[in-house]
Amino acid sequence: MGTNREFLKSLKAPAANFYLCDFHVHSPGSADTRIGDRFDALSAAEKDLLPKLSDLPKDLAAYDKQAVANCPVEKFYDLLVKRRDEIARIQGISEGNDWAFLAITDHNVAEYSAGLSHHAWSLIKEKRLVILPGIELDVTFKLDDGKDGCGIHLLCIFPPLTTASDIRLAVTQASGTNWSLGTVLEVVSISNFVAELRKHISYPATG
Repeated sequence: MGTNREFLKSLKAPAANFYLCDFHVHSPGSADTRIGDRFDALSAAEKDLLPKLSDLPKDLAAYDKQAVANCPVEKFYDLLVKRRDEIARIQGISEGNDWAFLAITDHNVAEYSAGLSHHAWSLIKEKRLVILPGIELDVTFKLDDGKDGCGIHLLCIFPPLTTASDIRLAVTQASGTNWSLGTVLEVVSISNFVAELRKHISYPATG
């Protein structure tokens, strides 16, 4: 792709280049964005796009797929481009130098994230917005004493065009479990899981 070559060429510039980045963004596929303080913090345009919820749905994976159908990725993408343009204007960044990089890390789901990334990639030359698909995993594991348990949120970010099924496969194989999208992941060793995910042969992630 010509845009790829142009971007890589710009990285070899003699001076440092700085780009707009945010690697922890929730999309309409993450139901928790529509509850309580998180919903209150959204812009008016986002609130119009995302009706408020009173409680989290029980089936997060089904909700994620429903979000794709009810809130097309194109609409949310347009809001992201508009926000990037506003920041670029405020910062005095000229068009052409306004590349931005986002990672969509929804809670335990990845359908909307992957679809949004795919749409952004199709417009990358025109819009200069790279969206990386990802997931914010709820992970539980035992501590070294083998008695007490621990739970963390782990951000996993994948290359553009990685699909939701690719992400599920990578997490399943790296963890050695039968994990499904929308559920909490339980692993024996968090360090081993992260290492295996990072070096996955087909869908490596930054975690």
